[in-house]
Amino acid sequence: MNASDRSAQHNGSAASNGDAEFEGRPADHSHHASYPGDHRALAPIRADVGRWFSERGFSADGIERAVLLVSELCSNAVEAGPDHPVDVRLILAAGPRLQATITVANTTLGDAPPPIDRWIAADPLAPRGRGLAIVNALSDQVQVDTSVPGRITVVAHLSD
Repeated sequence: MNASDRSAQHNGSAASNGDAEFEGRPADHSHHASYPGDHRALAPIRADVGRWFSERGFSADGIERAVLLVSELCSNAVEAGPDHPVDVRLILAAGPRLQATITVANTTLGDAPPPIDRWIAADPLAPRGRGLAIVNALSDQVQVDTSVPGRITVVAHLSD
């Protein structure tokens, strides 16, 4: 199943580029998909992200971290802007280690997330409140852009 077929299953759109080899991996080293702002989209998002990183030679640990990171960001995006599309962009760069840039953008109906230095784990017994701390712990670097009113874009960098 190609990216277009998968995107049709979740009523989103997907695009990737390239046909040649990229450091021994498929050359489509960028991917973009838009998913519905609904919690039912989280499973297809996780599957798409896991498959994409696996096809590009990420380690099992790297894939697990990428999938969890994207899942947490997309879950927050759905909560912040239900029924508004969630955009996921993945970019891979080769070097001594594979470097991934993961971007999740969405429309928000509420407040912006707190500053990154306040992304601490909530009470361990609380049913919520650990997502941003998880994202911060899994990422090499995280940036949050709220410069467009009503829009949040989170960019996370991940090494494998």
